[in-house]
Amino acid sequence: MKAKFFLLIAATVLVTSCDDDGSAPVPTSGDLFPLAVGNTWEYRYRTPHGLDDFDGVKKEITAEVQLEGRTYYQMITTWKSMPKPYLDTLYYRMDNNGFVYQRRKAGEEGNPFRINASDKSAWRYSASSTEEDMHVIDQEPITIRNTPISNARLFTFDVAIMADEEWYTTLAPGIGIVTMSTAWVPPMDLQSAVINGQSYDF
Repeated sequence: MKAKFFLLIAATVLVTSCDDDGSAPVPTSGDLFPLAVGNTWEYRYRTPHGLDDFDGVKKEITAEVQLEGRTYYQMITTWKSMPKPYLDTLYYRMDNNGFVYQRRKAGEEGNPFRINASDKSAWRYSASSTEEDMHVIDQEPITIRNTPISNARLFTFDVAIMADEEWYTTLAPGIGIVTMSTAWVPPMDLQSAVINGQSYDF
């Protein structure tokens, strides 16, 4: 009888810890860039652009691959708002310092994120960078599609002597990229994610 009682209590806690739709509360800690096969993120434009309801972007980690002796996570980005879906593939790895590297199958690595970098730090994106073109800023609590998020960090890329190359990415603990924009792509906010098997809705 006691076993049944404790089972009922555990089930009640599990159900009430999630939203009505089965999604979990947004975490306040955890990896800023969680790399695991099966993780997915769905984004929508922040403001209307006259596009249909299916516009936006999906990112999904689909596999682990070996490139030049290192293990990377293959992330496929699907741009849904093109005349037909456009797929783009990048490969990511993170070292013991929390440096996140990205690359294509051919070409040099870039270092878009330094997870443990101090607030207002700057560094060179890649070996071919001629200046410190990456920056990070700790953000005050932000709101994504009516969902408050704490402990987020904004990473920016900007080359002073170039135009229209800058981009902005916000990472949130336990989730990863929650906002992104470039000089030529309107701001996008995260709508939903599946991280390590757990669903989150925004």
